[in-house]
Amino acid sequence: MGRRPWQGLGGALLALSLLGTGAGAATVDIATVLADGTRATTVASLDPVSMEVTRQIPGAAPLKLGVSLDGQIDSTAPGRVSGVTVLAPRARFSAAEQGFVSGLVGRLATQCFNLLPARRAAIAAWLGQQNAAGARRVAATFGPLKLQWARGVDSGNRPFTELTLSRSGTPGAAPWVNACRAY
Repeated sequence: MGRRPWQGLGGALLALSLLGTGAGAATVDIATVLADGTRATTVASLDPVSMEVTRQIPGAAPLKLGVSLDGQIDSTAPGRVSGVTVLAPRARFSAAEQGFVSGLVGRLATQCFNLLPARRAAIAAWLGQQNAAGARRVAATFGPLKLQWARGVDSGNRPFTELTLSRSGTPGAAPWVNACRAY
């Protein structure tokens, strides 16, 4: 039985070279991450660093979220996002809204901030705890990701919930190889 070209030392060298170049690392468009691949969610760009995400919630009014890249388009890696804020005009999320928001934050954490997928459950649990609590500002870290939660009322006495994701380092460079781009 003859050797195939991908077997032996040549195949091993090819595999090692792929690992060394970050095979599997990706920079994806943040609008793709926000859209979640369903027709129930739409994303509209307001400008290069602001978007509106609308989610059709069965049996309820659509949930509209403002998403801001906080002006933190990293100068060392043009177009790559180093911080995201999600703002909701809600004092509290319904169960369906909470499920969507937890999924959205989980996708942002893994695809834009290079967090391990195994941490998504801890993030969802933490978000659920914050949703059940009253108005306040808190923060938690999940590996290299810092997640801040703020809930209160604005100057017009309207309720809001704000979530901010950030991490230090350079998006797209080791160890932050999975990152998002704004444009």
